[in-house]
Amino acid sequence: FLRPERWLWSALLSFETNDQLGLELRSSAGVGRGRILRQSNNNRFVLLGGVVRTREDVLTPAEGTDDTTWEGVVSADLEWFRFDTPELDVSTRIALFRNLSETGRFRTNVDVDFSWEIFSDLFLGFSIYHTHNSDPPAEASEGEDASRNTRELDSAPLQRRKRPALRRG
Repeated sequence: FLRPERWLWSALLSFETNDQLGLELRSSAGVGRGRILRQSNNNRFVLLGGVVRTREDVLTPAEGTDDTTWEGVVSADLEWFRFDTPELDVSTRIALFRNLSETGRFRTNVDVDFSWEIFSDLFLGFSIYHTHNSDPPAEASEGEDASRNTRELDSAPLQRRKRPALRRG
């Protein structure tokens, strides 16, 4: 929700599953406040901060573990796009979740999406993501998961978002 002077309110609702991290389901819901630091006809940079309530269901739960926690979140979104032919869209999001219930525990998510118009209405796209958990469940061998190269060839772009044309002023 955009407010005057580029301040905004944000709502977060997330559902994740990850076998490599030993996570059956992670549900998060929260709110935050942010600011659009840069916005033009071809890019946008947004910083957000907030708080989320997270519930984790692990594949093999340990006895006596509390699976519902509060987390502080800080994220940065950088988008670069071009609507002229060939269309191009590069989007990067970095989020740091600091656990407020357990000292020293944090997790990070990094997502990069790329979409490029090869021919009229034919797009090449790929996504890269990296997830880190400083304290994964006991059965998870490491606290990291990554996919470095997922390719997609489609007749529609990965992110077909229409952004209003803005003038710097």
